[in-house]
Amino acid sequence: MQVNTSGPLARKHNVQVYGSGDKVMVFGHGFGTDHTVWQRIIPGLVREFTCVAFDHACASSLTGENFDFERYSTIHGYADDLLNLLAELGMQSCIYVGASLGANVGMLASIEAPHLFERLIAICGAPGYIYKPEEGFEGPFRLEDLDVVFSAMQDNYLSWVAGFAPRAIVEDNSEAIDEFARGLVQLRPDVAISTARTSFLTDFRDALPLVQVPCVLLQGREDHAVPEHITVYMASRLKECTYEILPTKGHLPHISGAPYVLAAVRKHLGLSTSHVAMNDMMC
Repeated sequence: MQVNTSGPLARKHNVQVYGSGDKVMVFGHGFGTDHTVWQRIIPGLVREFTCVAFDHACASSLTGENFDFERYSTIHGYADDLLNLLAELGMQSCIYVGASLGANVGMLASIEAPHLFERLIAICGAPGYIYKPEEGFEGPFRLEDLDVVFSAMQDNYLSWVAGFAPRAIVEDNSEAIDEFARGLVQLRPDVAISTARTSFLTDFRDALPLVQVPCVLLQGREDHAVPEHITVYMASRLKECTYEILPTKGHLPHISGAPYVLAAVRKHLGLSTSHVAMNDMMC
């Protein structure tokens, strides 16, 4: 599959293409990472797919110089970016794999243009994070909890990163923790705070029934940002959905438990998982 990467948006979003399969798989990262976060996943899929990875405007590898704080105050700004990018790349249809913020972006984009998405694979996505029991939604955070988080980021960003990275990874995996921490440190603090606010204050629960595309939800255990009951909540409100709780921990299983994520992706797409091994996971 030929992908047109010569346009300005492809350059802006650091589009990278791997493989030459007939079907296209697009990868959207989450907060504190960039397109390289998929380095352990993509090599296990290039035999069957043309894999396209890109950077959101909040990517850790970008300087933040042209970050539009108003545009990205909601995830709709990121969803519009994705749709514009797919149009420039000449996409007719793709399987979209998104993590965290990137998963949520894919869901919203699919509502606007369902014909562009054959399937959504959402890793640790969530339609909301705020505890609202009166609405039947037990998000993991209260507003006052998030105020403390945002204040900590503002007061001493590097100190906040040192505490947040291991809590997000959960697994006793120093390499994964260091990788995530490096990405967070690369972010300009004001961009990081803005992105965190956009991520954690989002609420698109009412939009879930509007998603027409088949969805696969992949979830790590002991994810403090997206507990398992949030994934169950999402699955119950999406029209066509399956979900799987992976045998790995944390909010970034595509970093800390990549073989499990790759095996799950292949399984849910009806592909063999017999060759999945740790040495397949590096570009």
